[in-house]
Amino acid sequence: MKTISESIEINAAPSAVFAVVTDLPNMGQYSPENTGGKWLGGATTAAQGVKFRGTNAQGKKRWTTLAEVTTFTPDTKFEFRITGYGLGVATWTYLLEATTTGTKVTETWEDNRSSVMSFFSGLVVKDREGFTRTSLHQTLTLMKEHLEAHS
Repeated sequence: MKTISESIEINAAPSAVFAVVTDLPNMGQYSPENTGGKWLGGATTAAQGVKFRGTNAQGKKRWTTLAEVTTFTPDTKFEFRITGYGLGVATWTYLLEATTTGTKVTETWEDNRSSVMSFFSGLVVKDREGFTRTSLHQTLTLMKEHLEAHS
């Protein structure tokens, strides 16, 4: 199982950062892959155990995934697991730490794919690890720019 992480310091309070990282329907404004999502089961926001359908794209390729929030600790940790066709895909974690100037955010992607799922997902995203490294950096940078411009 591979894990990729990146951290960034954002000049904003942990509560403001947490509000952004848990607003998955609007994640598309930061992520180069995720284009948004829809809460399921009557949910309207993130909470422990809530599920959502994520929408994703890379170039002309489009796909959806099912996710479940596995950790929801306000202003500290947000984690969800992605599945596709009933198989594990990835776990995404946002860890927030208050600093003297704002919040250190660490975004982590853990690859949960079996060899079969890796093969099929490789047909959609050729270099998953390389793409994910770029994605983490871009997502955090755009979140930082947004939060610092609006705080």
